[in-house]
Amino acid sequence: MTFLIEYCGWTNGQRVSLPHVRTLLHKATSEKRPKYERIEREIESRLEVWQGIGCIELESDPFYCEIEHLWPTKLDGNGVVQPELIDGLGLIDMRHAVLLYKVRCSLVHEFRGQVASGNLSNPSCYWPENAEWRLIYSVTQIAELCKVGVVRLEERLRRDRESPMDSFSIGLFLNMRLNKPPQREVH
Repeated sequence: MTFLIEYCGWTNGQRVSLPHVRTLLHKATSEKRPKYERIEREIESRLEVWQGIGCIELESDPFYCEIEHLWPTKLDGNGVVQPELIDGLGLIDMRHAVLLYKVRCSLVHEFRGQVASGNLSNPSCYWPENAEWRLIYSVTQIAELCKVGVVRLEERLRRDRESPMDSFSIGLFLNMRLNKPPQREVH
């Protein structure tokens, strides 16, 4: 996600998908529901404005920092404030940087994902579908993010005289088992 935000300069990556947050909130158990009332009211009021509109661009979603204070928190065992989770997910997991990364994984590993390639000038957006909002990332925008990210990464590596290989903490080989020293047999 850092690559998308810092190198690609994708500010929308810090935005939170309102339809995704609403769906996550609906998964909260009945005893936890009251904790989420403030954020649920905020999400519903923002989504109400979308009704009757076709394509809703990502700029309609709030930035994480705008609504983070509405998400309930709790103290962990060490007394550190942590966000409440629903099915292991929190508000931070509904950011576009996280969601686009999931699409990327789906494309790379399974060759599927919610990506629009029709009209190349279409932005990433939500489309109304069966009383819900389908999030579709534009192939053109993904390609542009990749180009910008690689150029900025190369600039930084050249400026700082870094080798890209230095960032691999796994060793020389991408297959981890090849990096392990051979085991000596004890007789």
